Amino acid sequence: MEREIGSSYPLHIGQLGPIESYSEYVDLNKVAGIYLRYLLAAVTVKYQRVNLMFGPSLTPYMIRVLTVDGEEFQDWKLENYDKEDFEGICEELELDSSDVSLEEFAKKVLLSIAPNHLVPVPAYRFVSDQNA
Repeated sequence: MEREIGSSYPLHIGQLGPIESYSEYVDLNKVAGIYLRYLLAAVTVKYQRVNLMFGPSLTPYMIRVLTVDGEEFQDWKLENYDKEDFEGICEELELDSSDVSLEEFAKKVLLSIAPNHLVPVPAYRFVSDQNA
């Protein structure tokens, strides 16, 4: 199965260069909000397509996800993560699934699979405290 992981950003920004030039390496211990959701969705193998959507002001506003089973999420949230997978991964990571928050779970998953704690995040240079 071929997977598509990407971002959609306003066409006018393309005149300034590719989105990669606006990406930054972000510390997984500090990433939050929509970028944390995007990174978790991007590493979830049950998701065939994951797109981080940007508005005209370069603010990320939602994550579109298509599962391998054909289920589509227009605005994927951590709460949409498969419950059985959540419990199984919590067990593998020795986390109490009844006590761990979804944000903490996402960070633990990402830290357990990333080669180091810094990962590239598309268009992160446009982020602010207001849109993180």
